[in-house]
Amino acid sequence: MNYQKGQVIGDYTIAFPMGQQNGGALYRVRNAQGKLCFLKLMDSPESQEPSIRQSITHPNVCRWIEEGTTSDGEVFYVTEFVSNESLADRLRRITVLPVADARLLITSLLRLMRELHSQGIAHLNIVPQNILLDLTGGWTDFRLTDFANAVLPCTHEQVDDDLQHVGNLLFRVLFGKDAERPLRLPNLSVEGLDDRLLRVVSKALDEQPENRFESADQFLKALLGQIEVEAAENIKAPTPEGFSKPKGGGFADVAGMDDLKQLL
Repeated sequence: MNYQKGQVIGDYTIAFPMGQQNGGALYRVRNAQGKLCFLKLMDSPESQEPSIRQSITHPNVCRWIEEGTTSDGEVFYVTEFVSNESLADRLRRITVLPVADARLLITSLLRLMRELHSQGIAHLNIVPQNILLDLTGGWTDFRLTDFANAVLPCTHEQVDDDLQHVGNLLFRVLFGKDAERPLRLPNLSVEGLDDRLLRVVSKALDEQPENRFESADQFLKALLGQIEVEAAENIKAPTPEGFSKPKGGGFADVAGMDDLKQLL
């Protein structure tokens, strides 16, 4: 069933239908006290997503509130609301992130992956549209969303899939495009991008599974410079004159967007 603004699901009143997500419909709702929350109405009552979400207490995942069932037997769950825009929307405006900001985002994401994997959870859909940037915070203040594809317990291959997604995301925020196979680095110079970081990107996206990072912790330590990564023969820092600059006007652009104002 599709709910509209003003209709009620359990003890929550629909404030804004946010559209279909993997595995269900997402709504911005208000509880009985008028506080905003996210509510996801599941497509299937057999979905594993609510139980997986309930088990996660990491600050980069929206805080769990409760699970419920409608009078029609539809399962939903509720989490905290954050004023946000997706990383996908941000990248449509600014194309790339400064290297320092990219490091902050990806290291925080890897810390989250380390925690999830230690619990036996693999997300399996780490893409820009599933990373919500908190408009009141910095690059470490994001929420990973959409756990419809998540599995518990996960296999080593599924952990590897998550880490490849993180590697693809690192490539995307640095170079403004998705990584190609075989891996080819754009011939441009980015301020702060050095051989060490390029070796990390190369290892994360290596075609051979045995050459990629074995864990989120290993990936994180490499990105922080705590362990060395061997150089791939075809990888070196690009050296054209000048540096690429992120586009856009930062938060001023965000605050001026009509669609984001509608969501706040």
